[in-house]
Amino acid sequence: ARQLDDGEVLDPDVSLEENLILLGSVGIIDPPRAEVADAIERCHKAGIDVKMITGDQQATAEAIAQELGCDDGTSISGRELRDMDEVDLRRRVEGASIYSRVTPMDKMRIVTALQEKGHVVAMTGDGVNDAPALAQANIGVAMGIAGTDVAKDAADMILQDDNFANIVQAVEEGRKIYSNIRNFVRYQISTNVAAVLLLFVSTLVLGWELPLTATQILVINILMDGPPAVALGMEKRHGEVMDRPPRPVGEPLPNVQDISLILFLGAVMVTGTMIVFGLAGGEIITGPCQGMGSDFDVASCLEQEETGSGPLYEAWQQELRHSRTMAFSVFIVYQLFNVLNCRSGERSVVFDLGLFSNRAINYATMISMGLLLIFVQGANIGLPFGDVVVGDLLKTTTLESQDWIVVILVASTVLVMDEFRKIMRLALTKTDTA
Repeated sequence: ARQLDDGEVLDPDVSLEENLILLGSVGIIDPPRAEVADAIERCHKAGIDVKMITGDQQATAEAIAQELGCDDGTSISGRELRDMDEVDLRRRVEGASIYSRVTPMDKMRIVTALQEKGHVVAMTGDGVNDAPALAQANIGVAMGIAGTDVAKDAADMILQDDNFANIVQAVEEGRKIYSNIRNFVRYQISTNVAAVLLLFVSTLVLGWELPLTATQILVINILMDGPPAVALGMEKRHGEVMDRPPRPVGEPLPNVQDISLILFLGAVMVTGTMIVFGLAGGEIITGPCQGMGSDFDVASCLEQEETGSGPLYEAWQQELRHSRTMAFSVFIVYQLFNVLNCRSGERSVVFDLGLFSNRAINYATMISMGLLLIFVQGANIGLPFGDVVVGDLLKTTTLESQDWIVVILVASTVLVMDEFRKIMRLALTKTDTA
């Protein structure tokens, strides 16, 4: 500052910056939000690299990056960046965490180089100069408060409160949703694989009668699998999903691990269902009119089979119906145990998640079990339309208490087997990391 003399008139044509006296200095800073440092730390744990790309001076960018904890790589200025060719940039782009004094074209080159290295890139920005990079990124995120209309139009999504921490929370929610989708797919496919293998092995390989009728299969797919599968989408206990690295970009759904688990669970369910069907039916399941005793007139029964009616053929059908009801029941109860397995592919549902911690699955299990009891124990109940009972519609018959004990014990093996697999997997993991 300079004090004017009495009567002195300021002349803009004459330099005013003479004989100045320093009164003080003022520093202006735009500090990062308090929660950003924790959000960046969570990103690092989740395997997400955070890079600062700014037009500020290099010293300023490095100071802010150090405060936030994202200075784990090298720092590259805009001048250095413009001196690099594309090959050199691709070689150094992953190792750098700070880019300062960059131009809009520099931002485009950085995003493109990261994509060419196989990364999925999310870019945040608010200005007009960020628009090209926002459009180029896999996910462009514009600021909702400070962002310009151009940036918002170029972006894929808009962050309403301009808070970086919310992006991290969105990633966490996305991982949880994907985990639920993966559990749903694993459950549904394992059920379908088991049903197909059951029919294939029992009829085409062993030459048995069909263990399940077409109507029973339809009921299993629509009424019995539906509620538990929907309940899997409401799973909330996922563990620390942000402590896991991102899945590979090209990973299919289901992946190799899911397919092996689907085949394992399917094999357990097929084996148990066939054992129950075989033990319940004995020789009855080997062919029409078989296994009914030495005094049974097989020839007359076979003649009645051609017409589809007759006391001997109907007696054999009734015995076969009991075997099919046992197979039908154990296959459905298998699904109710299997839905517990599919809550997580790694964590124990008994010792970690808790058997009854998912209320939606509890309700779905009660619904499916209630329907099963109606279809089986209510086999003699008449339907309100027509002269038809439930058992005739689904080809089921009532079961005794000892039959239900067998059904539940056999079906629980799929939970026991998968719990054993998870425990062994955890033990091997601890051994490898020790």
